[in-house]
Amino acid sequence: MRFLAPTDLLTSPQSELLKSWLTEQAQLVAIVALPEDLFAQGAQSKSIFVLQKKTGEGVEPFVYPLTSLRDPEILMEFKENFQNWCQGHEI
Repeated sequence: MRFLAPTDLLTSPQSELLKSWLTEQAQLVAIVALPEDLFAQGAQSKSIFVLQKKTGEGVEPFVYPLTSLRDPEILMEFKENFQNWCQGHEI
């Protein structure tokens, strides 16, 4: 399951119920923070959250703050980091 949500989803005051559900039902596979300049205000920034149904084995989540979608070097670095992470993880 993938969804776009506020970057502070897991740290907001209302997050305890969600974290409880996540602990029991799902595991966090990845979080990619989108560049703040995509949004009118930094407080409206979003991240892509990737979850999967909880299995017996835990997965080290891929966490990446993507700082630009316009800079080819930053995008290439993101791609390389993600590919390196994927080599060590089965999702």
